[in-house]
Amino acid sequence: MKQFDCDVYMDLMPLVKDGVASEASGAALQEHLQSCPACRACFEEMTQIPEMLLDTGWKQVQKKLRFRTILTLIVVMICCLTPFVILAIFGGNPISESLIRNHSLKYLEETYPDHDFIVSAPQYNLKSLGYTVEVRSRSSQDTYFVLNYGYFGGDCWDGYSKFVLSGTNTFSRLCDEVSDLVSPALLSALQGTDQRFVHLNSDWPSIYDEFGYPFAAPEEMEISSLEIDGVYDPAQLSAQYGHIEITCMVPKTSAREIAEILTRVYEALSAQGIAVRTLNVNIYDRETAMTVNGFLFTDIPSEDLVDKVQQQADAWKEFQKEYDAWLAERNQ
Repeated sequence: MKQFDCDVYMDLMPLVKDGVASEASGAALQEHLQSCPACRACFEEMTQIPEMLLDTGWKQVQKKLRFRTILTLIVVMICCLTPFVILAIFGGNPISESLIRNHSLKYLEETYPDHDFIVSAPQYNLKSLGYTVEVRSRSSQDTYFVLNYGYFGGDCWDGYSKFVLSGTNTFSRLCDEVSDLVSPALLSALQGTDQRFVHLNSDWPSIYDEFGYPFAAPEEMEISSLEIDGVYDPAQLSAQYGHIEITCMVPKTSAREIAEILTRVYEALSAQGIAVRTLNVNIYDRETAMTVNGFLFTDIPSEDLVDKVQQQADAWKEFQKEYDAWLAERNQ
C-alpha cells in the first residue's frame, strides 16, 4: 500500500513543483514527505535540478554579455582611433612635427655652430611617410637647403652639401638675374610665341659628347667654382653662358620664319646692350616642325642667315635620326 502511495505522490510531485496542483494535494504531499525519506529525497532532487540548470544558464548569459561588451569596446576604440591613424599616415601629427622640429634645431646647432639658420615648420611627405624641414640662413641669400626625415621620422638626410656647397643655389640665383635682364627685351621681340626660356648653360649632356655633337656646344659654367653670395655681372654671364629657347607656332614652317625670329631677338637684345651665347628655335605648323639647335648669337647678323638656318635645320634633323638610332642600339 505504501508503494502505491509513493507512486501516487511521485506523480503528484511535478504538479506541485510547477504550482498547478491544488492546495489539498500540496498539503498531502508535504505531509507524506515528512514521513517518507525516499520521496523527500526525490522531491528535493527534482527541485534542485532546475536551479542548477538556471545557474548554469545565467553563467553562460553572463559570459556572452561580457564577450559582447568587450567586442563593443574594441569596435568603439577602433572607430575612435581610426581618424587619428589616418591623419598620422596622410597628414602627420603634431607630436611628430614637434619632435622633428626640436631634432632639426639640435642637429643644426651641433653640425653648423657658426651659422644663423632658421627652420620652417616640418612638412609631411605622404610619399615617404616622413617630414621635410626647410632651412635658411638669415644672412646668406644662397644658403638654403632641406633636411629630409625618412619613414615616420627616421634617418635625416642633409641637403647642405648638395645645394649650398655645390654652388647649385648660387647658380640658380644667377640664372634668375640673367633671366630678369634678358626677358623684357625678349618679350618685346617675341610677343605671341608659345614659350620663351632664358637660362645659363651649365649641364651640357655628356652623352651628346659621347656620340659626337656636330654643332656649337655651349660654353659651360663651372657651378662648383661659384662663390656663395658672390656678385657677378649678369650681362657678362649672359654673353658668355646665356642660352635662349624659343618655341612658337607659325602659319608655315620655313628657314625664313626662323631667320626672322632670330633677327628680331638679335635686334631687341642688341638695342639694350645684351648678348647671349646660343639659341634654340623650334617652330611648327599644323603639319610639320622645324628646329635649329645651338645657333650662335654672333652668327645672326649675316646676309646669308636664311641659308645658315636651313643648313643647320637639315643637319639637326639628320643628327637627331642618327642619334636616336645610336641611343636605341646603346640601350639594348
